[in-house]
Amino acid sequence: MTPTRHPGPARRLAAGALLALLTGCGGGEKTAPTVVQALLCQADTPVAANQVGFECPASSLGNLLITVVIGGPSTATDIYGVQFDLVFDSTVLAFQIESGLQPFLEKEGGTAQVLTSIDGSDPDRLVAAISLLGNVGGVQVTGSKEKVAGLLFRGLNPGTTTVRFENGRLVDSALNPIASIAFTGTLVVDVQ
Repeated sequence: MTPTRHPGPARRLAAGALLALLTGCGGGEKTAPTVVQALLCQADTPVAANQVGFECPASSLGNLLITVVIGGPSTATDIYGVQFDLVFDSTVLAFQIESGLQPFLEKEGGTAQVLTSIDGSDPDRLVAAISLLGNVGGVQVTGSKEKVAGLLFRGLNPGTTTVRFENGRLVDSALNPIASIAFTGTLVVDVQ
């Protein structure tokens, strides 16, 4: 003889427990999620020739696109790759995704890629590399500036953080460092 099951009371009990957890009943205090209203961004230094720096919109809602640019015209004629760390306060900003390669490195027909990572042991540091692929020559900045890559960040909590470069370097198509181009400037981002 098979025992008769009565799932009704058990389901009601489980549903009630789940509802209590979801609504914060049972002694827990409800906390409202932080809502980011606006991100205000300001670069401290305009980018000049032979400098890598930042651009950002003065204000945005929720997300902030930080653009890495090289000022020109550059004295280097064989720019093949750009590497850098971005250092920021990860309690204020969170890196979302590279928003796409800008056309600078691909302007002479080569193919390029963007690689980014954040190590869990150092959440305040985004490591980025933007490079051409294969056996092709590098490019030169011929205008007043060229966009290298866009990096999308999300505001997490109200506060202010400075975004700065560390470990920056450019390489030519033989992977030799390009000493004539320097990394400069910082961004101040205010999350409200």
